[in-house]
Amino acid sequence: MAINDTPREAAATRPSRAAALFLALLTAVWAVAALPASAAPALTGDGATAATTDPAPAVRWYRQVEPALAEAQRSGRLVMVDLYAEWCGWCKRLDVEFNTPHFKRWAQDYVLLQVDVEDQGEGTALQSHLGARALPTTALMDHDKVRVGELKGFKPAPQLTRALDQEVAQYRALRQRLDAAGASPDMETRLSAADELRSIHAGAAAAAIYRSVLADGGSMKPAGRARVGAALADALLMTGDHAAAHKSLADARQAAAEADEESRFRTQLLLDNMALRIAEEMEDCEQLAELETFLAQRPSSTYVGQVERRLEDLKSEETAAGCS
Repeated sequence: MAINDTPREAAATRPSRAAALFLALLTAVWAVAALPASAAPALTGDGATAATTDPAPAVRWYRQVEPALAEAQRSGRLVMVDLYAEWCGWCKRLDVEFNTPHFKRWAQDYVLLQVDVEDQGEGTALQSHLGARALPTTALMDHDKVRVGELKGFKPAPQLTRALDQEVAQYRALRQRLDAAGASPDMETRLSAADELRSIHAGAAAAAIYRSVLADGGSMKPAGRARVGAALADALLMTGDHAAAHKSLADARQAAAEADEESRFRTQLLLDNMALRIAEEMEDCEQLAELETFLAQRPSSTYVGQVERRLEDLKSEETAAGCS
């Protein structure tokens, strides 16, 4: 009997299968409840557990300038530009930082654009526009390609984003100061503000100030009006308004013609340089006609040799063959 009693006593104390399952489930629940909130697994709709760490948000990199600018204008965001070249090892290191969760979270407030500065196209032109002379360069601009700031070289993502935030803050303070100076009753203060705005390619803002100076500058000497007119043409060129830039340059030439002989020579040199800058922004056939007109009208200009060389290049290119 003693032999047979032991199994029965053991059986009486063993929990049923249902009870054992309940105890196991209860233990698991208590174990999960004891974890920190960040460590507890989340449940999906089908009861499966999902990753508890928030994945890095997705980011989109533009490879063409105009779509990036259009998105910046639509969304009201600044453009962050990664200027790189295939041979640049530090550029590749920076690519790794661009893939970190820290950078991706920061980048949600920006439009991202990556260009090869050696593509002899948009990337090369944008590097020239931004004045970037080192690689890698991380630049900031608005939808009008106004230069907001830049960082040269490599930085880990936290340092990079912190430095870029500082660039934006400094730019906003600068614009606030220049906008106030542009409204000053003092003409020299306004001109200084316009020149500084032009230096960061804020063409529209600079043009508005130059126009106000010309409108108020009835007592300005002819050479001074010509110089402001040339600066206005340059600012308008930044906005892409070639026709208005042309008109401003023509007005400046008229003012220069009224200047004394010494001032006229220096001013004409400035105006000739501006004329060439306008021509360089034109398409091949338009540029060809513009340069030929320049030679006809300015045969004694210091820039005649430069114009003739550019004309030879244009006429040798297939794109200029169909120009009438």
